[in-house]
Amino acid sequence: MKLYLIRHGDPDYDKDSLTEEGRRQAHALACLPWIRSEGEFFSSPLGRARETAAPAAETAGKAVEILPWLREMDDVTVWDRRRPDLAVWNLAPERLKTLENRRFLEDAVMAETCLKKRWEELESGGLSLLSRYGISRRDGAWREDGPLEDRYIALFCHLGVGLAFLAFLLDLPPAVLWRTGFLSPSSVTEILAEESGDGRVNFRILKMSGVEHLALKGIEAGTRGLQYNFK
Repeated sequence: MKLYLIRHGDPDYDKDSLTEEGRRQAHALACLPWIRSEGEFFSSPLGRARETAAPAAETAGKAVEILPWLREMDDVTVWDRRRPDLAVWNLAPERLKTLENRRFLEDAVMAETCLKKRWEELESGGLSLLSRYGISRRDGAWREDGPLEDRYIALFCHLGVGLAFLAFLLDLPPAVLWRTGFLSPSSVTEILAEESGDGRVNFRILKMSGVEHLALKGIEAGTRGLQYNFK
């Protein structure tokens, strides 16, 4: 089984929608061959994610289920000299590095945000979703409740929450990926649920922030959301 983590296309944040460039990206995404194979679509409730999912869902003839916990974590903010409501994943790299441990939710600054609540919401939602496909977490490891089906789960979401969900699958503090990773607009991150043969499941990244669908259509990959882009 595979999971596809898809960031929304180029956004118009003020309108919570896609720009014209973002719509081109979403239509290019719908041309990927795996879209038509066996699987299910899920999306954040925010408009820019739903708009990104729409062309792919139409191409595949599939419904899109909305998962509220996939919404962006843009309510998890801290004061910073650059702006008073800086998204937590845009903290300076040296500050994020101090959160790369199992006690990141107990950090004094993070305790003043809603990160603990949002992280617990993401964990609960992720566990509930994976349980539908026979994957659970027991004794500190991912386990299968029987052979996994040959299908995919496609999650249309955002930069901050997308990296956080990836960290959840990999059993990492989210700050590890917030500091070191990036998901380009409309990019696809491909994750394999590898079956070990003894009941364990190991999530492996096969591809991160893939944008080959854009190259095929002559569309340049975007950088919206990088740390120093605050427009």
